[in-house]
Amino acid sequence: MPKARQEELKARQEELKARHEEQKARHEALAERVADLEQGAAEFSKVALRYVVNEVHKKLQDKFGARPDNLKWTDYLFDIHGRDPAWFKDQRHKRKDDNADTLKARLGAFHSQTTPVIEHYTAKVVALKADRPQDEVPASISAALA
Repeated sequence: MPKARQEELKARQEELKARHEEQKARHEALAERVADLEQGAAEFSKVALRYVVNEVHKKLQDKFGARPDNLKWTDYLFDIHGRDPAWFKDQRHKRKDDNADTLKARLGAFHSQTTPVIEHYTAKVVALKADRPQDEVPASISAALA
């Protein structure tokens, strides 16, 4: 190789090394900035949450006094929705269609819709045991793909 070409390649190599170092330094600076931003965001979240909790607590104290009991709190929360708390306690775990016939129908629909999908993919999927020695697993994958 001519000496001029060697010098040209060496200069290009040095140029690429310098660019790489610049990019590495820029990357490190960005990583530090991201870490600072993440820490700031976490601190802001804590402050914001503390502020919201304090504001809600103040509003509840204004409405019920210094130490509201649980009944007053639930009354306040459910007054927002116009519901009596006793009604909510009776209804919160019930659905209109909570009965044996509906459950049977739901299970039947589930099985009729999922069984064909399972059968379709069972024919296409190969079960591999990955708990064997490390050198045997890639061989079994290659054999399955062949």
